[in-house]
Amino acid sequence: MIMVIGKQAARAWVAPICVLAMLCGCASTPQRSPEIVREDVRSGQLVRPGDQIVVHTVGRGELEFRVTEVDENAIHGVGVEVSINDIVDVELATERSRDVPEAIRAAHEGVVTIYYVVSLLFLLGVML
Repeated sequence: MIMVIGKQAARAWVAPICVLAMLCGCASTPQRSPEIVREDVRSGQLVRPGDQIVVHTVGRGELEFRVTEVDENAIHGVGVEVSINDIVDVELATERSRDVPEAIRAAHEGVVTIYYVVSLLFLLGVML
């Protein structure tokens, strides 16, 4: 059964539905857990030799260095060795050429931005 509602009633529901959809979009981008960061380091997806990185650790705080080697137990730099089990998060201190996961992340951010712009335009168009 299809219900026909008036234009005023439809307008009254559009704003709350759009706001709810926007909030759901914001909630869908979770932070990486330390376990996932460690797996990505071990697999070579996150850190490579030559990268300038900032490593957040459990016991030693924040360390910044250039990576010389990555093995399944540690990240090595000149005079620095960080156990992968001690890592909480890793950030690239300098840009390197975008690899596939970074390109996918950038495309996702672009799609989310377009979604918000279109939603805002739709909301404004309905309210006018």
